[in-house]
Amino acid sequence: MNNPIKIANKFEMLAMYLVGFSMVLNLYILSSLLIPSALIIVASLAISFFFFVKRFNSTDFINQLINWNLSFYILFSLFFYFIAILLGVAEPNFNDLIRVTGASFYFNWVFFTCDTLEKIKSFFLRFSVGLYLILLAQAIVEYYFPVEFGVIVSGAITKTSIKVSTTLSDSNNFANIIIILSIIILNLYSFKSSKQYRILYLTLLILGFVLVNISGSRQGLIFWALFFLGFIWDFVKGFSIKKLIQIGGTIAIFTSLVVPILVSYFEENPGSAVARLFLGGANSGESTNSRWSTLEAGFEFIKSNYFLLGSGSINFDKAWFDFTSNDTPLPHNSFVFLCCQYGVFTLVLAYLFLKSIQRALKARQILIIFGLLIPYFFQPNFPYYAVSIFVFSYIDACYLRQIADKDDFEFIS
Repeated sequence: MNNPIKIANKFEMLAMYLVGFSMVLNLYILSSLLIPSALIIVASLAISFFFFVKRFNSTDFINQLINWNLSFYILFSLFFYFIAILLGVAEPNFNDLIRVTGASFYFNWVFFTCDTLEKIKSFFLRFSVGLYLILLAQAIVEYYFPVEFGVIVSGAITKTSIKVSTTLSDSNNFANIIIILSIIILNLYSFKSSKQYRILYLTLLILGFVLVNISGSRQGLIFWALFFLGFIWDFVKGFSIKKLIQIGGTIAIFTSLVVPILVSYFEENPGSAVARLFLGGANSGESTNSRWSTLEAGFEFIKSNYFLLGSGSINFDKAWFDFTSNDTPLPHNSFVFLCCQYGVFTLVLAYLFLKSIQRALKARQILIIFGLLIPYFFQPNFPYYAVSIFVFSYIDACYLRQIADKDDFEFIS
């Protein structure tokens, strides 16, 4: 009698991982040549909703902040959409709302099913390792076969640059999640010794730098620098001042030897993150100016609504492009973006965001906070990405289930 139940549970866990990989990494795009993307999306949403209902736990549902966010998005988007219908200016686009709803159902399913500390810790660790390996494989294939990879993704030659991310919406998201996954893996893996921990940290640090650099993401490089500071903090604690001076001198000599080689490499690769951030390579100046122009347009849009109302997520595309005459991208700041959509009601989202930050602080997850702050400051609609829901859900798990037994700045001594 137990065997069918065990088999069913194993199939459910397999489905949980596959649906999660597809949602967070948009793997349905890679599979589009074999199975229509729409079919994979619908199947993922249906499976997530089915198990969300089947495993529903009211206490867990109420305690997770992702559900309060989702309730806000649905309620106010429908409210503003109804107003647009009354005014005769409705032109709906449900993409963002569908993404955030599907991801929220999925991570609720995870939370309901993995109902003990051991189960949910094991899930987040294995899930993060799986995501990392998939992204690493994708980066290798795309870096060495960019044109072929572009054909697989879109059926047309669309990828000819050094940028790594295609399954994610852009290189910034790719760089961001690479560092996020590194932090989660280090926080959840049970190490036998501090040496083992430092070896893995250094490995993820080096891999992270390579991947972020070839992605060309400047914000990813900033996040990586914070990740690097975490390593330095842990490294410094293990040595005496005399030993640190010796190590510092060795590093200084080594650095002076390799700097000319590195400068030459970055000059020859202007699309790399380091070249774009420090050497002004690959339209970095134009990109910065464009971002400022989107913010200015965003503030003007907010002013046009008297700082009170918005358009919601459903009718936002029409309202934005009507206002900007179709020639300005979305505001490259999630806070400004949300204010454009929800007006003064964005204060509710700001409160929920601060509550998540507070939970992360109480759970001693300092570095993971930057996995939210950096994309929120530099990207437009990051709150609607599954990656965003993934991070919020991880913070909820750390706070509610105490799955992380070590914090970001007090690692193994």
